Amino acid sequence: MVGVDGSLSSRAALRHAIGEAQLRAATLRVVSAYEPPELWALAYGEPLPSRPSGVADAVRAETRRMIDDALDGDRAAPEVELVISPGEAGPVLVGASRDADLLVVGSRGRGCTRMPLGSVALHCVLHARCPVTVVRPTSAAGERPADALAAQG
Repeated sequence: MVGVDGSLSSRAALRHAIGEAQLRAATLRVVSAYEPPELWALAYGEPLPSRPSGVADAVRAETRRMIDDALDGDRAAPEVELVISPGEAGPVLVGASRDADLLVVGSRGRGCTRMPLGSVALHCVLHARCPVTVVRPTSAAGERPADALAAQG
C-alpha cells in the first residue's frame, strides 16, 4: 500500500511501492486522501465544486495520472487498486494499513519542506498497523529513491 499526494516525495514512494509489489507479486493499493471541500473552501475562500464529488473526481484523475506515469507501460507492473478517501491523510492511511503488508509513504508532502520527516509520515510510522517504509525523493527526476528509511509501525 502507498499513500500519495502529488508531491515529489510521494511520487518517489509510489515508484518504490511499485517495485515492492512486483517483488512480492502483490496487488498495489494506492491511497489518496483529501480534505472535504467544505473545509478547504472555508479555510482558503475557494468556491465549492458544483458537485459534492467534484474534489474526489479531481483527486482520482490526478492520482491515476501519477500511477500511469510511474508505471510507464511496464509489462511487469503489479495490479493496482486505487482508493480515494475523504479525511486527513495520516488517519486515512493508518486506517487503511489494517490489512496491508507494508505501507510506503514519502518523507514529506506539500507542507513544510524544512523538516526531515513530515507530519503524515511521522503519524504513519507511529500508528500504522503494518511495517512502514518512508521514502525520500531523489535529486534527479525519474531515478529510484536514493534511500528508504524503514521503520516498524
